[in-house]
Amino acid sequence: MDDFTLTGGGTTGPVTGKITGPGGKCVGRRGRPEHRRHQGAAVRLQRTAAQNWAREGSTLRALGKCMDVAGGVATDGTRVQIYTCNGTGAQNWTVNGSTLRALGKCLDGANAAQLVIRTCDGSAAQNWTLPGGTTPDPDPGTGAGDVLVFSRTAGFRHDSIPAGVQAIRDLGFTVSATEDPAAFTTANLARYKAVVFLNTTGDVLDAGQQAAFESYVRAGGGYAGIHAASDTEYDWPWYGNLVGAWFASHPAVQQATVKVQDRAHPSTAHLGPTWSRTDEWYDFRTNARTGARVLATLDESTYSGGGMGADHPIAWCKAYDGGRSFYTGGGHTAAAFAEPAFRQHLLGGLNYATERRRPTAARRTATRRSTTAPSPAGAGLGTGSFANAPTPR
Repeated sequence: MDDFTLTGGGTTGPVTGKITGPGGKCVGRRGRPEHRRHQGAAVRLQRTAAQNWAREGSTLRALGKCMDVAGGVATDGTRVQIYTCNGTGAQNWTVNGSTLRALGKCLDGANAAQLVIRTCDGSAAQNWTLPGGTTPDPDPGTGAGDVLVFSRTAGFRHDSIPAGVQAIRDLGFTVSATEDPAAFTTANLARYKAVVFLNTTGDVLDAGQQAAFESYVRAGGGYAGIHAASDTEYDWPWYGNLVGAWFASHPAVQQATVKVQDRAHPSTAHLGPTWSRTDEWYDFRTNARTGARVLATLDESTYSGGGMGADHPIAWCKAYDGGRSFYTGGGHTAAAFAEPAFRQHLLGGLNYATERRRPTAARRTATRRSTTAPSPAGAGLGTGSFANAPTPR
């Protein structure tokens, strides 16, 4: 029987045992022993010993390769194989009850000679027995609550904006999408758990609107910046600190390897140590690490045109001025918002941003001492507006 090594799941150290499926057979790999490292070899059910599987992050590994959904295609019947580990969503497997899932589909063993993915249906073909003492992965769930998605552009216009708006809706959030800066009043902002700057560019808010947004964040509101959100409001220092770093330049759209530095955050917990994907990779005017918790960096040796060197943050988060901020450099192309792993990255980042903070006397004092444009009379969300909010991690 094949062994499967599962780390985590609330246990102490690795848990080793069999993973069995339909007919009591175990997950194995097709091919003769001398071909055991063959790229693209089929994964199947069998009764004889083959190899150990080890779980590293969300990957299932054997013989130096990863269990992979061929071509990253989430269509029913797509074959499962072993393939060079590359950090894509096709290799991100989660345990949900007795199912193993990737790309939103379940590992299916109806055909013992070739495992595939299919729509999860609760059938015996998708029922896998895991080693004793393990627990399912945390359910990533969906988003919840109202978010304001702001996508006004005063510079370059990304044609991926509609896809980004739809992706945030698909993740479960109640979205108010607007390009009207008049939405930035204290009364209107109070309706939302977070404000998302989706590929905004240039100067998009006037002084009064900026003051309302500052008051919102200081009262515990959340912010999420996607891609060109860092190419926004260069003359507003408070916003520069909120987003974490301003855009400087970028090379052509191309594939690169993202190094996942911090997997303890909901936006990166589903990823392996590396994540290979295609996007427009920004250089920034400053290194966000000086004031933020860096979640992922770019490996500049894997693409052309990077200019920040060995430490090139590309996603980060921070508590800021009473609220919280999440930023990701991905999201240039419409295709990015269809990638399962990138959507999960957004979901985790937005869930982080929507966990509001309780206003404190210190933050209210900081608001009064602000050197930015003052809020209008009666502005602010009111002491205790977010009184039940948790303290951010």
